[in-house]
Amino acid sequence: MNRQEMIALLGSLNSVWGTSGHEQAVGDRLGEYLADCTDEQFEDALGNRFFVKTGTHPDFKVMVSAHMDEIGFIVQDIWDDGYVAFLPVGMHDTRLLVNQVLTVHTACGDVEGVVGIKPVHQGGPAGGAPTYTDLKLDVGTFSRADTEALGIRPGDPITNERGWRMLGDNVFSGKAVDNRAGCAAMIAAMRQLKDLKLDATVVCCGSAMEEMGVKGSGPAAQRIRPDVAICLDVCFGAADGEINANNRRNELGKGPALMFYDWNNTSCLGNIVPQRLRTAMVDAAEAAGCPYQIGVTMNCGTDAAMIAYAGIGILTGGIGIPNRYMHSAVGTVCVDDVLHAGEILAHFIKDAAMHFEIQN
Repeated sequence: MNRQEMIALLGSLNSVWGTSGHEQAVGDRLGEYLADCTDEQFEDALGNRFFVKTGTHPDFKVMVSAHMDEIGFIVQDIWDDGYVAFLPVGMHDTRLLVNQVLTVHTACGDVEGVVGIKPVHQGGPAGGAPTYTDLKLDVGTFSRADTEALGIRPGDPITNERGWRMLGDNVFSGKAVDNRAGCAAMIAAMRQLKDLKLDATVVCCGSAMEEMGVKGSGPAAQRIRPDVAICLDVCFGAADGEINANNRRNELGKGPALMFYDWNNTSCLGNIVPQRLRTAMVDAAEAAGCPYQIGVTMNCGTDAAMIAYAGIGILTGGIGIPNRYMHSAVGTVCVDDVLHAGEILAHFIKDAAMHFEIQN
C-alpha cells in the first residue's frame, strides 16, 4: 500500500461515524476492506467484529485489536425552548466544543446543530472551561415539541460534523483518527499478508466501546484465547521537544511507537510488555526496515490492558501511532507512521512462530 492509497483508506474510515456502542457502520467498512484478506467474519453481542485468516497451525493464534469507536456525545434531554442538552461519550475537553457543528443520529435520520454559548457580555462564562450545563445544541427549533418532531430523543448518539483533510502531503487530520488510524494499519498489514500462507491463525478484532472504559476487548480476547496479542491504537504525539510523562517525545513522522509501557495511575488501567515480547516487536520493526520509536507513557490506557488479563493471561503488546491533539475534532497523524505500523505488524505476524511456542 502506498501513501495515496493510505490517505484514501484513512479518509474512508474517518467518514463513517461510530461512537461507543454504535460501531456498526465502522465494522461494516472494515469488513469491506478485509473481505479478500480473511477467511471468516463474525460479530459478538457487544459489537466486536472478528476477521479470521486461518494459518497452518489453527490453534496458534495471534490477536490484533484496533478499537472502532470514536468519542462523541449522547442526548441527555431537550430544553423547553428547543435546545438539546448532551453529555460526553468518552473523554472531552469542553473548551473545544463551543462553535462546533454536531450531528444527532436519530431513528428518523441525521439532524445537524451548532453548539453556542451565552456571550460573555450577556453573562456567559468568562474564561475557564464551560460545563455541560453551559453548552447547548441549537438545532434551529424554539420548543421541545419542535425538537421532538425532528425525531430527537434522549439516548440518541451525537458526533462531530468535521471532514478530514491533508495538512501538506503527509499529515492527515480528522475527527476520528483515534482510532481509525489503528484500523487502517490493521487493514494494511492484512493486505500485505493476503497471499501468504502463515503458520499462525490471525484474528483481527475491531473492538467496541474502548472510549467508555475499554469495554469490548476483554470479552473479545476471552472468546479468541490467543497465544499473543498486539493492540493498535494512537499514542500521544509530542508537540515540542520537551520530555514529559505523556509522550516520551514520540513525534509524528519518526515512525510508530512500540508500546512497552502505558499506565493511568487514576484508573489503574495500563500494560507493561514482558521482555520476550519486546524482543519480538523490535525484531519485527528491524526486519521491516521501518523507523520506529519506543512508547513509555503515563495517563494513557488501551485495549492492551484488558486483553492481557483475559482468561489465564495473554502475552500482549501494542503499536502506537503518534497523534497530536488527541480527543479533539482535529487529531493529526503522519500517513507514513500508519503505513509503517502496518508493515511492522505484518512482519511480527509472519515471524510469530519463531518467537513463541506453537501449541500442537
